[in-house]
Amino acid sequence: MTGQERLRFIRAKIARAKKHVSELERAAHAFLRSRPYEVSGEQDPQTGEVVYRAVKVDDVPPSIAAISADALQNLRGALDHLACDLVEISGHHVERNTGFPIFASLGIYKAQASEKMRGMPRDVVEAIEAIKPYKGGNQVLWRLHSLNNVNKHRLLNIVGLASRFQSVTPSVLAYLRREWSHRYGAWPAPEAAPDDLIEYDRWHLPLKKGDVLFTLLPGVAAESTVSFTFDIAFCDAKVAERSPLLAQVGEMTEAVEGIITSFEPYFV
Repeated sequence: MTGQERLRFIRAKIARAKKHVSELERAAHAFLRSRPYEVSGEQDPQTGEVVYRAVKVDDVPPSIAAISADALQNLRGALDHLACDLVEISGHHVERNTGFPIFASLGIYKAQASEKMRGMPRDVVEAIEAIKPYKGGNQVLWRLHSLNNVNKHRLLNIVGLASRFQSVTPSVLAYLRREWSHRYGAWPAPEAAPDDLIEYDRWHLPLKKGDVLFTLLPGVAAESTVSFTFDIAFCDAKVAERSPLLAQVGEMTEAVEGIITSFEPYFV
């Protein structure tokens, strides 16, 4: 088998992953268009606070997790195919442990990666080392590897994600300065705070019905506006970060495709 033929098989895995990603985009957008999440703000008559709660939270369809898993499996498989081909085109035999090394730490990588890369030329090993395929070195690859492993044992946990955006007018800012300036660490230099507008966001994951997403203090509610946007995301505190599902899968796809492209010269 020629090098170009080997590359075609690897690229076929990438192409299959992209088909799943396109299917995932359609399914995710359809779910979000169904208005699965709603928030209601109610004022407490005793305290004057306006409390925003999630009043509707629909479960993410299992099909979205299944499609995500298919995409991740093809991406991870493409890397392992790459590793095996790099061994064979060097004139060596693929072993039981041959694969693209991704580990939970640099220490584990140093201790075990050589088994997966046995038979590869030194410059190939160095090129893989430069990618830093371990937790803390390349978080995108680490998430891909870990989520793919999770999928071998259970359905991926994909849940609702809420993000809050708040705008504060100058008079409200003055109120906050007055109320918070005496608190240590609140505003070390209240006079240095912006004079016009504050915009910031907060993430809420996983989103559950009844969750309090935000509370506006008395005196702030009159001139402060709060809005919420919703998305879906992987929910695994040990692996995935708080970013939308499609963004993470897209990032993984780009990373794997970039790695495959970077090793193309070895297949000439």
